[in-house]
Amino acid sequence: MHSRIGAAGIAFAVVIFAGCSGAPQSNLTPANGLGPSVGSPTTLMRALNAGQESAIYRFGGKPDAGAPFGNVLLDGNGNIFGISNGGGTSDDGAVYKVLPSGSEQVLYSFQGGSDGAGSESGLIAGKDGVLYGMTDFGGGAFACTFGCGTVFEMVPSGSGYSERVIYAFQGSPDGSSPLGNLLLDKTGALYGTTNTGGTSATCTNGSGVPGCGTVFKLTSNGSGYSEQLLYSFQGGSDGKYPKDTLIADSTGALYGTTEFGGGTSGCYPISSADSSCGLVFKITSSGNEKVLYRFQGGANDGGNPRSALLARRKLAGARPGSLFGTTSYGGSTTVCGSGIGCGTVFELTPAKSGYAERVIHNFSTTPGDGVVPSNQNGLLSDANGNLFGTTVSGGKFCCARGGGIVFELTPSGSSYTETILHNFKGLAEGAFPHASLSADAVGTLYGAAFSGAGGHCRGGCGLLFKVSP
Repeated sequence: MHSRIGAAGIAFAVVIFAGCSGAPQSNLTPANGLGPSVGSPTTLMRALNAGQESAIYRFGGKPDAGAPFGNVLLDGNGNIFGISNGGGTSDDGAVYKVLPSGSEQVLYSFQGGSDGAGSESGLIAGKDGVLYGMTDFGGGAFACTFGCGTVFEMVPSGSGYSERVIYAFQGSPDGSSPLGNLLLDKTGALYGTTNTGGTSATCTNGSGVPGCGTVFKLTSNGSGYSEQLLYSFQGGSDGKYPKDTLIADSTGALYGTTEFGGGTSGCYPISSADSSCGLVFKITSSGNEKVLYRFQGGANDGGNPRSALLARRKLAGARPGSLFGTTSYGGSTTVCGSGIGCGTVFELTPAKSGYAERVIHNFSTTPGDGVVPSNQNGLLSDANGNLFGTTVSGGKFCCARGGGIVFELTPSGSSYTETILHNFKGLAEGAFPHASLSADAVGTLYGAAFSGAGGHCRGGCGLLFKVSP
């Protein structure tokens, strides 16, 4: 298994591309409430004030899927779709489907080589039931030891699906190691980020692959897809190493985060010479970058965002134009791992000079709170302004630092109150949920735990779970 899992994860909801509306032509709908292209901000039918977790499926590892990292996708029939980081016939990951009965089907096993290998991505739904996703490795490029990663599609074929790699990254000056989910616009173009690659020679990320990361666009040309690099991060004040899903506004501008860079220091040390704190960025349709906020780390601010942004417009508790997200570290003087602070939930609000930030929750090792929030595709929100997410570690049970939690933040005047909806307990119940949560029409939350629950994997192969009202 080509695992390159870090300490944190992400989350998302999206602002609409101009003209995006309507339902998918199939009954597949992204579980965060997004439509076939991009869709509207995620809403749940009701808030959860207490939760009861149950395991939907325990992965077994090779030849079954194993070690799920990305979020899950729900369809209207109660089926759950996703990608695993490991497992499958070659232990390079798999695309899976779990039926309402609890039985599972491996739809495709990645083979490495010119095919994909390993994935921290979830699936998104396109037209005619086509699914899109990404792998961190594979693709056949020699610039990266295990390949530089792929974008693939799963096309309905008879009673199953056929897989096709629609783009293989080549490494610098192209991108490499795509992370997060794809974003699909009304024209069928796909957008995403690569963690490394691009035109800068200042970053190696410890992997030997040059480049500080990219924002890319894939456009169908009839017989395949052509790639355009919209932006190559240079590793300084403009940020480096984007890892999370992009969101978009009605002008086509893209918004996201970089885990490091930004010109500040004192955060999680990527190396002995780099403790940069990361930032929030905007890429215009013409490819120009604007930094919206640079994290400062330390006791008063977050650091190292590992989360897509959540755009809240006319929902309760949100100011106009607000963006919400999580940082893996910062927010207190508590030491979590090698980092300072256990992570935050933040809000960015438009101001005259850009955006003003406030921390709305500081995670802590006590009393049983989660640490290192992990919401690669963004936090979920309901119409009452409640926010839902996960942390990779912390909580009351399991492991040296805890197995992670599912949390809810409820607006209370000008502040937020946290409710822990579930504590993960390790081998029996799963541990370390990296993925964002997804939700069905009645407000039940769904997610994936990377480890635990038995199987052939060291530390357990993970499971799918739900937290019911």
